[in-house]
Formats: sequence, structure tokens, C-alpha cells
Amino acid sequence: MIGDTQIIMSREKVVVMSDDREDGDMPVLSIRSNRTAFSLSHGNKTTEIVVRGQNLPGTVRLTAAVIDAYIINETVFSPGYIKDWKSVWTRTRSEYDLRYNPDHWAAIYVNGESMFSNAPLEDIDALEEAAKGGEITGKVALRAAAKMAGHPGSYAVDHESQMAIVFSVIKSSYKVSILLRQTGETKSFAFKMLRGKDHLKLPTVLNSAANVLESMNLNAFLRRVQAQANSRRATDEPIPPDQIRSAMTRYKELIGFIYAYENAHATEWFPDKPEFLKEAAPEK
Repeated sequence: MIGDTQIIMSREKVVVMSDDREDGDMPVLSIRSNRTAFSLSHGNKTTEIVVRGQNLPGTVRLTAAVIDAYIINETVFSPGYIKDWKSVWTRTRSEYDLRYNPDHWAAIYVNGESMFSNAPLEDIDALEEAAKGGEITGKVALRAAAKMAGHPGSYAVDHESQMAIVFSVIKSSYKVSILLRQTGETKSFAFKMLRGKDHLKLPTVLNSAANVLESMNLNAFLRRVQAQANSRRATDEPIPPDQIRSAMTRYKELIGFIYAYENAHATEWFPDKPEFLKEAAPEK
């Protein structure tokens, strides 16, 4: 079972500098990524899971895939069990993401050990090994920095963690609260989906949240495209027409998913549905 009634995804920055001149002026540890940490229990054994990712939608989708794999087989994280997580990660990604964001990375950690990553992540590996699935603190960052530097020493830690999404598991429903910062503004909204007679599962809710987040990103991208077309500034780097068409296709697909989920699972929005979703509502 999932050992948390809340799953929190945070945007995190960890930068550690050494006071030792021999280590130079570069950070010993430098991390900026999204992080989700939660517990899974099987019998009397609890497993600490961390999912890291480059962007919010991708991190949410991989978190959903991890939980779904566990629901199907609770021994999936047991020693000796082999699962093709690379294929799992690839299946969570759209054709648009695979084509226009080929370096999009993500990672899974089990009790602090790396189970999957599709990019070299030495800094994050060291930090998660020190944290062992727990909270990232200054002491944890110092242990990771000492390992990366190869020696103990005097270090300065700059650590920021901002809550981005909270998934609340309630008896009769799931609630997703989202806090985003775009163009200098902080926006917050939430939605609740009833579990209903078909016993709506958490991975479905996570993917619904990812659809909302990705559609927000594409909406912002398409607005920039329109603004660029209107300004016609020579300094603007042109965006390939095929990428614009693909973005529009993916955006329409996501809007369809969002409204289909909303209709199927008695969704409520708080305080109100985001304006861009209202504007994109399918015709009845």
C-alpha cells in the first residue's frame, strides 16, 4: 500500500560551495530539479521512493508509472526483481516530447539507491544516497558534498525547496493542489476527483494533473509564438513551423484528455477552473 496520505512534489535547488581553495570556485554540488518522495509498504517492509525530473509534467507522469507498477506487483522494488524502467519512462512521454525535448531526463531512487536514470546525474545520485529517501536537509547536502569532493571540509550550503504540487488521498476522493510561478506571478488552483464506484486509482489522478501542467506549458508556448508573430522582431529566433503544428496538435489532445477525465470522474475545481481551460473547452 501507499504509506502516505499526501504526496508532495517540490522544486528544489541545492548548491554547495567549498571554502577550500583547492576545490576551486565551482560548486561541489549543484542541483536544480523537481522531486517527489513517498513511501510504499509491503507486509512489514517499507520502501522509500524518490522520483526526480527535469520538468513538472514528466516528473508527475513517471511518479504515476512507478505507483502503477507497484499496484500491479507489490514486489516490483524487491532485490533481484528486474523491470525495464527505461521503457516505462519512454511510454510516459508523448511524441511531441520525444521529438522536441530529446534530452528530457528523469530518475528513480529506491532507499537512496539509483534504480533508473537516463542521464549522468552524479550530484543527484550523491544527494539521494545521503538522504536515503528522506528529507533533503543541510546535513544531507554536506554529506553528499563531502563524497563529491572526496574529502571532508568546510562547505556553504544554499538550499531552497518550493512546494509545487500536493496530492491528497482522501477516503472518497483525491485532491490535487497546484502552485505555479509563471512570468513573475504565482498562481494556485486545485481540483478534486471522486473515487466513485469504479474505484479511481491514484495514477489516473496523477496523469490528470500532468495533463493540466503540460497543457499550461504548451498554452504559454503558443502564446509566445503568437506574440512573436505579432511583433515580427528580427532578433527573435524563429520557431520551426512543424514544431508549432505539433504543439497545437498535442495541446488539443491534452484538452480532450482533461475534459474526458473531468466528465468521467465528477471533477470539482477550486477556486475556479483555470481561464485557459475555460477558453479551450470543447464545443458541446
